[in-house]
Amino acid sequence: VLKLDYVDLMILHFPATSNERSRECYRVLEELHRQGKARAVGVSNFDDSQLASLVASADIKPAVNQIGFGVGKPRTLWMQDLHDGRGDRAAAAIAKAKELGVQPTAYGPLGHTTGQGVDSVLRHPVVEAVAKERGVTSAQVALRFLVQQGIGVVTGGNNPLHYAQDVAVVDFELSDAEMDQLRRISAK
Repeated sequence: VLKLDYVDLMILHFPATSNERSRECYRVLEELHRQGKARAVGVSNFDDSQLASLVASADIKPAVNQIGFGVGKPRTLWMQDLHDGRGDRAAAAIAKAKELGVQPTAYGPLGHTTGQGVDSVLRHPVVEAVAKERGVTSAQVALRFLVQQGIGVVTGGNNPLHYAQDVAVVDFELSDAEMDQLRRISAK
């Protein structure tokens, strides 16, 4: 038991087995929002078509759609291109969220929770070179890459210095050339 009067954000963690079932589950979150127990409600791991279906039938539009995303493809594992003709499903989910006025948010932006591994992001030569040029950390570059695209980030940790560094990503901007270099890592 949380022992709180409300939570700031409550998320439906995964889509259900059908759009109709996802809608039924989301109705529970909407009711908690109406009761004041959740200031905002959202979803996680919804692809573009699942998100569009939910938004079309929801009484309260999801505030966020959280997916695994970042430099070098730390992605929601099931949302990768499955050669089904739909292309990059994570990028499509982000674009659809923006189109619908739902905030796209990246979890695992440093690779930890998305099956890629932190070293493949933080120790990538391009990320390290940009960080050195800017005088910031590799983690700050990886987070700024997302923030600069209008994508929120969710990080975790237990080091107060890292918290301060995470917040400081708003203190600098990557150049178009740097963004292109980082995108090419993601496009591999």
